[in-house]
Amino acid sequence: MIRFVVPREQEFGIVEFLASDAHDVARTFSVLHYEDLPSCTSLPSGCYVLAALDQLTPQALRLVAGIEAQLRLAGPSIAVLNSATRTLHRLALLETLRARGLNHHRAVHATNAFGTLTFPVFVREEHRHTGAMSALLDSRLALETELARCVLRGYRLDELLVVEFVDTADTDGVYRKYAAHRVGDAIVPQFVDVARSWMLKRDAGAITAAMIREEEAYVMANPHERELRQIFDVAGVGFGRIDYAVRDGRIHTWEINLNPTLGGYAELPPDLDRLRQVRRGHFARAFMEAFRAVDVKEGGPDVPIRHEPDVLTSLDGMLRRDRDRRAADLLAKVARPLRPLVDVTVRRLSRFIVALARGSSRQR
Repeated sequence: MIRFVVPREQEFGIVEFLASDAHDVARTFSVLHYEDLPSCTSLPSGCYVLAALDQLTPQALRLVAGIEAQLRLAGPSIAVLNSATRTLHRLALLETLRARGLNHHRAVHATNAFGTLTFPVFVREEHRHTGAMSALLDSRLALETELARCVLRGYRLDELLVVEFVDTADTDGVYRKYAAHRVGDAIVPQFVDVARSWMLKRDAGAITAAMIREEEAYVMANPHERELRQIFDVAGVGFGRIDYAVRDGRIHTWEINLNPTLGGYAELPPDLDRLRQVRRGHFARAFMEAFRAVDVKEGGPDVPIRHEPDVLTSLDGMLRRDRDRRAADLLAKVARPLRPLVDVTVRRLSRFIVALARGSSRQR
């Protein structure tokens, strides 16, 4: 039995996949919610997938680490993919890959100094999978202005990253973002996004037959399997999806998503949809075969779970909560006609606003 552990509000990825492409093996999966773990006194045998670890609070990670340690000591009837203590989250992953020569670009907290960064850069959230929050910023002034806007919208600097841009476009100006999963020892490619914009987001209206054939060739050939396995090993990831690009034969890792979207395919015209079914079916079969390989025989005794009292008493919630920015967003919408004036003011005060926010972050 595969026991997929995920926040309740983020279970849709695995649930939708099991209901569509993997419905024939759905009975071998069980979905558990992190929110229910504090009340658990025992857990059954099986392979546990610790998904979305980067969405947990530090206190919740301590709780999960304690449970994980007890599971790993339980013997061959238990397997665990990912680790609350060893799996690297976004910033630590990018820092480690660069230190080991496996990545070229840098990422730093927005609370840090920017003197060593190579421009252009962009801003993104550290823990959410929202992609780039800004356009490419080509100077320190542009960066500080953008960060000031973020602060005025309710973001804290210590929840934002500044990431160096790597131009991975080919000679025709086309960008590609590859995505591949790891399940145990298996590397399973899923898709390629192709666009002329550096911020690649899948647009069903832009998908062509040529793109689908290129994607199918990638999924079938698994051309970067050896390099990706090394990156996943460094990251301490046994389950997740890596998003990356290739430039001059080198892989550039953008992130590893620990709770990736598995289904949710956009509607296409019938001729393109038929063409896509070959790749979609191949991915689903390879993905489920990888899970069969990590599954363990049931029948072992339940594992007693004991929680450290101080961990339970310090628990202030399992998930990192999004800050309510509705008021700031509403104000920005109302002030839109005055945006040129507002932009000039923010630009002039950006250094002061960022310095003030940076000081506030250090006091936390």
